[in-house]
Amino acid sequence: MYLLVGLGNPGSRYAQTRHNAGFVVVDYLFDIFKGKQEKQEKDYGTASVDINGSGCVLLKPLTFMNLSGRVVKKLLDELRYKDKDFDPARQLFVIHDDVDISPGVVKVKLGGSSGGHNGVDDIISLIGENFLRLRIGVGRPDPRVDTSDYVLQKFAKDEWENLVTGVCPRIGNFFHEYVAHGLNRARNVLAA
Repeated sequence: MYLLVGLGNPGSRYAQTRHNAGFVVVDYLFDIFKGKQEKQEKDYGTASVDINGSGCVLLKPLTFMNLSGRVVKKLLDELRYKDKDFDPARQLFVIHDDVDISPGVVKVKLGGSSGGHNGVDDIISLIGENFLRLRIGVGRPDPRVDTSDYVLQKFAKDEWENLVTGVCPRIGNFFHEYVAHGLNRARNVLAA
């Protein structure tokens, strides 16, 4: 069992913004792995997918980015109750935007700091830092533009097309390889 968390902000106002890259990826995974809607609560939505014979829960916290931790902790606690051996260092992925990575680049990281990402910060504050992150590059803004304003802007047309037709398929392939063969082999799939 895996828990794949896409970070973003709820509502149409934030659709296709850089900060919602995690939501975009989770929606893509739902589509390609033929997901089944599970729960739609006030503060989160979940779906289940099967990847290479392994069950995965897709989670979209709907609490706004900076308060993502409470929902992630709730679902993590539920999974640990069902599976005492659930290991966040192998089975929990948080998928999010990263301004320190160029657009189109995806990196995987285990543990460490949030890199200034408030959603990841909130998760770390409630469950610790020992979980996997799939970091989607959105690039750094012009120095005259505030970073928080930048991530809440819609993707430029070419960035959006690259996310949908390039990044999302690579991430789908990454999870396919990860479940079947582990992190070392799956990492190669992320190379652009």
